[in-house]
Amino acid sequence: MRLVHPADSPWNPPVVTCSAVKNTGIDAIWSQVLKHRARFEPTGWFEQHRRAQMVRWMWDLVNEYIDRLLHGKPEIRAISTRVESAVRSGSMTAADGAETVLRAIGLGEAAPS
Repeated sequence: MRLVHPADSPWNPPVVTCSAVKNTGIDAIWSQVLKHRARFEPTGWFEQHRRAQMVRWMWDLVNEYIDRLLHGKPEIRAISTRVESAVRSGSMTAADGAETVLRAIGLGEAAPS
């Protein structure tokens, strides 16, 4: 656990075994869940973590939507492939390439400067 758990964490997760098949250790796991919650709930950590998680989910959804736009329509996929090749060869700058692709998906002036 010390290899995957941050050293500066205020919680030291215990290693508890359980088996849903044999119905053993479930109470011990639940007890640890309740201890963890009791430790962090008063600090506001759960709420803060949830809000940060919601922001990450929002950007994941935005990125997934853009990815679907880029790869879902053959005409946009063709433009993206052409632009990527131009940027790779040096005949187009990264900024111009981004602007071209963003315009192709309808984001017009949303290109980075």
